[in-house]
Amino acid sequence: MAARKKAAAGRRPIVVDTNVLIAANGSDAEWKPIASRCADRLRGVMDGSIVCTDSLGLILTEYGNKLPSRSRNGFGDMFYLWLARNRSNGEFCQTVAITPNETGFEEFPDLTEELAAIIDPSDRKFIAVAHAHPEKPPILEATDSKWIGWKDGLAGAGITIDFVDESFLRPYYERKMGQGD
Repeated sequence: MAARKKAAAGRRPIVVDTNVLIAANGSDAEWKPIASRCADRLRGVMDGSIVCTDSLGLILTEYGNKLPSRSRNGFGDMFYLWLARNRSNGEFCQTVAITPNETGFEEFPDLTEELAAIIDPSDRKFIAVAHAHPEKPPILEATDSKWIGWKDGLAGAGITIDFVDESFLRPYYERKMGQGD
């Protein structure tokens, strides 16, 4: 099923990285400071966006596998259950066709070799979905600081990264890249 040309009822398309759901659950002490912001962003997605997922079911499967809660009481869990119930409802969810290949997906953008080489295989599905969608929706990101280093290169391919709180995440990126204390 290919993505619709325009989002339903004024809703804007968005791709949501799994870590937003995990952080919104508030069960990981490291991400507790942004848990409520992640929950607020997911609430906003439910109220005014259309979630873009992939035709292979990789994103929904990852959501289900990565959410540790058995009780499904966290907001990330509630978002996942809402999306699972609504995945066939075009008002709330669009399925974007992606095709696997030897480097990830046919729909993955043409990036510099250097950038393409450092993008995690597990993140490629989000990028492929955003790139294949006719409106190039932003990717909502919460806790994976590597995206800070990727955002300029992805912008060159028309893909934007929407950080829940980039200023909170930046020190993680700087430490990871050896730029921090």
